[in-house]
Amino acid sequence: MKCQKCGKEFEEKEIETSHDVPTYLFRGIRKIRKQKADKYGRHNLCKSCHSRYEQFILNTLFLNLFRHEIDLSKRDIIYYMSLIKNKCNNSEIQKKCIKICLKQKEDFFNDT
Repeated sequence: MKCQKCGKEFEEKEIETSHDVPTYLFRGIRKIRKQKADKYGRHNLCKSCHSRYEQFILNTLFLNLFRHEIDLSKRDIIYYMSLIKNKCNNSEIQKKCIKICLKQKEDFFNDT
């Protein structure tokens, strides 16, 4: 399978299918959150590109919602995701976050 970012070929087990808009922006049980996120699309990335994409989106959302950058380590990611999820209780903020994610997805894939 081919990574949609770097273009390299990988074994299927080394490719991660990821949502264009993270599931943590939505409320409900995991199945419902996945269905809501699926409406905005998915992409296939190698593990390295997926990690960069996840951090890119998380940093951008955090900067837009809380007005400062974050330094991400693996253990902090879940904490920052939960802060953003709590902020997305408001439907207007959630819509703003979805727009940001879709714009950042374009930027991420167009940046070589």
